[in-house]
Amino acid sequence: MRQSLAQDLKLEIKNTKKVLSAFNHTIVVPTGYAKTEISIDNIPFKIKVYVVQDDQISKEILIGRNVFKKAGVQAICDASGLTFTLKNENDNVRERTNSMEVNMVNLHGKRAIENEDIQSDLSKSNKKRLQLKELLNKYRDTIALSMNELGTTTAGDMKIELTSDIPIYHRPYRLSKTDREKVDAIITELQQTGIIRESESPYASPMLLVNKKNGESRMVVDYRALNKITKKIKYPLPLIDDHIDQLRNKKVFTSLDLKSGFHQIPMHADSIEKTAFVTPDGQWEYLKLPFGLANAPAVFQKTMSKIFKGIALVYIDDILLATSTNDEMFEILEKVLMILRDNSLTLNLKKCRFFQNKIDYLGREISAEGVRPGTHKINAVLKAPDPCDVKGIRQFLGLASYFRKFIKNFALIVAPLTNQLRKNVPWVWGSDQKAAVEKIKNILAERPILAIFNPEFETELHTDASSIGLGAILMQKDSNNVKHVIAYYSRRTTQEEQKYHSYDLETLAIVVAVKAFRVYLLGIRFIIFTDCSAVRATASKKDIQPRVSRWWIYLQDYNFDIKYRPGKQMSHVDYLSRNPIECNAIDLTEEEWIKVVQCQDPDIEIIQKILESGEINSDTKQYFDTYMLKGGVIFRRTEDGNKWLVPRMSRFHVVRLCHDEQGHFALEKTLNKIKEHYWFKGMRRFVQKYVNSCLNCLYYKGGSGRKPGLLNSIEKVAMPFHTVHIDHVGPFVRSKRNKNYILTIVDGFTKFCILEPVADTSVRGVLKTLQQMIAIFGVPSRIISDRGSAYTSLRFKKFVEELGIKHILNAVATPRANGQCERVNRTLLNSLAATCAGKPEETWDEYVKVVQSGINSTVHRTTKKSPTQLLFGYKPRGMADAKLVASIQDTLDQIDLEQLRKETKEIIDKDQKSQKQRFDSKRFKAPKYAVGEVVMVAASPVATGESKKLVAKSKGPFKITAVLPNDRYEVQDLRNLRKAPNQRSIVAVDSLKRWVTFDATQ
Repeated sequence: MRQSLAQDLKLEIKNTKKVLSAFNHTIVVPTGYAKTEISIDNIPFKIKVYVVQDDQISKEILIGRNVFKKAGVQAICDASGLTFTLKNENDNVRERTNSMEVNMVNLHGKRAIENEDIQSDLSKSNKKRLQLKELLNKYRDTIALSMNELGTTTAGDMKIELTSDIPIYHRPYRLSKTDREKVDAIITELQQTGIIRESESPYASPMLLVNKKNGESRMVVDYRALNKITKKIKYPLPLIDDHIDQLRNKKVFTSLDLKSGFHQIPMHADSIEKTAFVTPDGQWEYLKLPFGLANAPAVFQKTMSKIFKGIALVYIDDILLATSTNDEMFEILEKVLMILRDNSLTLNLKKCRFFQNKIDYLGREISAEGVRPGTHKINAVLKAPDPCDVKGIRQFLGLASYFRKFIKNFALIVAPLTNQLRKNVPWVWGSDQKAAVEKIKNILAERPILAIFNPEFETELHTDASSIGLGAILMQKDSNNVKHVIAYYSRRTTQEEQKYHSYDLETLAIVVAVKAFRVYLLGIRFIIFTDCSAVRATASKKDIQPRVSRWWIYLQDYNFDIKYRPGKQMSHVDYLSRNPIECNAIDLTEEEWIKVVQCQDPDIEIIQKILESGEINSDTKQYFDTYMLKGGVIFRRTEDGNKWLVPRMSRFHVVRLCHDEQGHFALEKTLNKIKEHYWFKGMRRFVQKYVNSCLNCLYYKGGSGRKPGLLNSIEKVAMPFHTVHIDHVGPFVRSKRNKNYILTIVDGFTKFCILEPVADTSVRGVLKTLQQMIAIFGVPSRIISDRGSAYTSLRFKKFVEELGIKHILNAVATPRANGQCERVNRTLLNSLAATCAGKPEETWDEYVKVVQSGINSTVHRTTKKSPTQLLFGYKPRGMADAKLVASIQDTLDQIDLEQLRKETKEIIDKDQKSQKQRFDSKRFKAPKYAVGEVVMVAASPVATGESKKLVAKSKGPFKITAVLPNDRYEVQDLRNLRKAPNQRSIVAVDSLKRWVTFDATQ
């Protein structure tokens, strides 16, 4: 509190030994302190105030947030002012107070600006540098080092006018648990900084998360539907040439950047509800201008032009100051800072450049030497590689021919190139060809082809993409309707981008090109030309994939149409996408990256401080023995040499780099790759978890070595037709009697088979054949089948239930479970093919019973008896049923059938035991899965005629819904819950893999 105010209030000032730290870190010694009671809009509370000299604070009293907190008062700052509420009350205690009348600061104020915060060409030893720091601290309230210090201008607001009164309302997009937590944190920050508030608006736009390169996430709102019905406004952008003319003969430059500039412009009170958006957990609305609204760039430009008119050059969010001397720059800079203060605006110091000798501005390089065209506009052409084959020449000529009307003697210049396109002409790349390419490149980069941008002219953006690069040409039609190039752009695709679908690449090319030409395109209407027709429909789609959706939302700030042109008409930009130049982005070296991430880890910071101290004692000796500091980087000493020490939160990045981008190898190879350069605690366990949970490996890698699951033999009962195996084989050529398949029924004990030609695999034919079988051999106790539609139908289920038959369904893709039918079917196909040889193909069904008789009368490999002998007790002499039945009684009198079957049962049991030993020798005991556990299931191969080498080996995730006998499980496809919530499948244990999750923080 000012001393004069304390005296006017006749407060009792007591002595104090405390000192206060001002916002610029200077020390303020109070004359004393006093206790008093204050009331802000009828909210009374007691406070202790420190009394200072009048010239030491700009206001009569500064009240800290800690005072409000103790008093139970919550201060909410938003676009329309400052509101005070009691925490325990739902309604505002008072009406809003103009935020300009109240200064709310922490007791210790804001952090002072230091030399390290300032980016300038002034050397740190230069007195002007100190002067600049003092100036910035003088206007410290115009700088926002965090979102809590963000300003809100009073110079203008954003009003949304719509063409329809029907509110736009969309349900929220689905988010994972992790993403929901991120959104909650972002919502909390935006609410605390007064940018948003809770909403009950009839409007609701969905939101999604965009991942930044630094790993952080940014929330963006999908305002596409709202923008469609928004009345568009047009605010003329300044002519670039006018700006450039004002910069001639200037020598000192300062570029300023507002901290989240859009968020410093308030929404008009009537438009706040229209900005409402929904998350899975609530609805919110913007109090300040959000990103993605139509007209936002125009409103921003209009507001900035109004504020800085006559003192600074403003082009969208580029604010430039230019003077002839440093002293002039100090003078104009202070004026601008005063304007910022008067309009409650704050700067983003990280992006401000002060007292620069040279600067890039609106595509020009500006310095004391004058104004030069920015080379980045033409580098895509000038630095493109020379053609290396006939195909490359065709691509280059595709670009050149597009502008041939501007190129005098075009045919003559390119003759050395076109000659190479003739048939039977050997490839030659000599001085003539190179000279032709260089001459064309230079012509393409100069007038009249290259022109100066004019926002009043019709603007076109031509884009193209290939797997190796992205290309774009920004063009305008002049007053004579003649097209000229404004700028060229190209860059190589990254390894990850090269895997994208062509549609994704074409969309990416548009987004990248718009970003590259942002200074030209923001605030004007333009047309995008692409040779991908699918891109045009993206704007109206609701179900586009998340990656494309995030890209598309970036384009919301721009006003454009998309038009399709066939590839043949896009050869000019096709050349750039297939001959891209290297990206201009600066990539950190491996050592620079490890240095950066080590600085951010508190545990490594402790180690670094110990090593930097150089003090070796009993407490620090282990650190010096274990670690080494070299060039600002911490190394771990190992037997194999010194390795970079990886911070805890960077382990995931390192392992992903050495596993995902090095071939997805297993544990040992991945671990050895990491050990070449890196070390971190618990490497083997962490890498094992990562490899086991890698989705690509789970989906695309098949198992190697022994498989899980031992053989579970079906116990045989010494009784014919106790257990019956059933299966279809086919389809065959349609026979004269309209048959396409054969239904195979095999008795599990005697191996007697019934082969019945049927028209299809429907349940009707199956039941008819089974009824015929039952009429002769009785009702079986068990029927074993695969999961064909006939056997899983309700009609079949009812049939076996009524007869008391136990129905056993095989697991998916487990043919061994119905091995009896599999073996008979193999014999059937071979025998039937030989029997029908030379006969009409459509008569195959006439010979099925011949094959059946042959199989049943032939000695079986396992039982050493023919099926007929085990069933009837005699060796049949032919197929005549009359003879067969007549001779049964005589034969039964001669053979002890019970003894024969007993001996056969012993033989079968012995054979099953031998089979199990052979099978189990190549297997291991299967792991047990519990109900509710999530798994992957082996993908069944589908006959498409294409190679299966690179297709996914597994599918999922599935959830275990039941544990069945004999290592079988019932599973539910979690990907298909909505469409088929009750659908289940039965799978064998050797088709399952655990779905492993991975937590990089553990």
